[in-house]
Amino acid sequence: MVVKISDLLSPYRCCPHLVITIGKGGVGKTTVSLLFGLMLSRIGETMVLSLDPAKHLVKYVGRDILGKEVEIENRLVLKQLDVDREISRQLNQYSDTLKDLLPSLKVLNIDNVIDVVKFMPGVEEEVFLRIILEAYEHADYNFIVIDTPPTGVTLRTIYLPVLYKIWLEKLVEVRERILSLKYAIAKTLGREADIRDKALSLLLEMKEKYINLINLLKDSTRTSYVLIATPEPLPLYELKETINFLEEKLRAKPKMLVLNRVLPLEMAERMGLKNQQENIITELSSYRIPMILIKYLGKPTESIDDIRKLEDLIKVIW
Repeated sequence: MVVKISDLLSPYRCCPHLVITIGKGGVGKTTVSLLFGLMLSRIGETMVLSLDPAKHLVKYVGRDILGKEVEIENRLVLKQLDVDREISRQLNQYSDTLKDLLPSLKVLNIDNVIDVVKFMPGVEEEVFLRIILEAYEHADYNFIVIDTPPTGVTLRTIYLPVLYKIWLEKLVEVRERILSLKYAIAKTLGREADIRDKALSLLLEMKEKYINLINLLKDSTRTSYVLIATPEPLPLYELKETINFLEEKLRAKPKMLVLNRVLPLEMAERMGLKNQQENIITELSSYRIPMILIKYLGKPTESIDDIRKLEDLIKVIW
């Protein structure tokens, strides 16, 4: 059965619509992202954007797509994120912000501070979050399919705005108390009080940005989460944990589940995996989320032509 993935997503052709694929490393996120990209490009301008540091997207095209938007066929553009370059870009922004807020740092060797920040945990997640935010603002496309890093990194990334909002609310409270105290002291001393504060303005601006991003990540008309697994216990466990995370932490519901590399019945029986595969399909069906089964091609996918062949191997379970 050939299915049009666009049937599940076409009502949300706006602004653009982000399709975020999530799954354990090795389950075929890049493969599924390309498959969705090919299908969606038939109804609108589409980009497949890979954030995966493993750069699996590059092998499918045999062209330089690192940090570039490259059209590989009509209405389908691919881009592989250059993580190292984006980290440098992020750190330069940190440096400029620090120098702007604290001019006295210019007399110090701020490069040493930035070198330390470069190796701090969470820098990659911050970069990925900024790229996702920029994707929402990329009005040239109807759809942007985001091929993500492994599950843990991805979930930390999309939860960052919630944490940032909490931290920024506390920082705003502290900064406002400091300004109130400065104002009271100035009045007591008979001095003119200047209530303008660059740091507070920046904190409020950042808070508003992350509130808007949280709303975008929760908005089903702007974002679809596609969870991918193979019919094996560990990928299944991660998929179920991801469903719980999205629903409990982000108040978002997955748009669809994808079970990749489903073995043909005879092969599954021969390998002693028939019952395991059937039980996994039954368990996922109980979530009442549209599910797509992609049969095993018979070999690893290595090219765009291989991706096209998968269209004939799709089955949808509603």
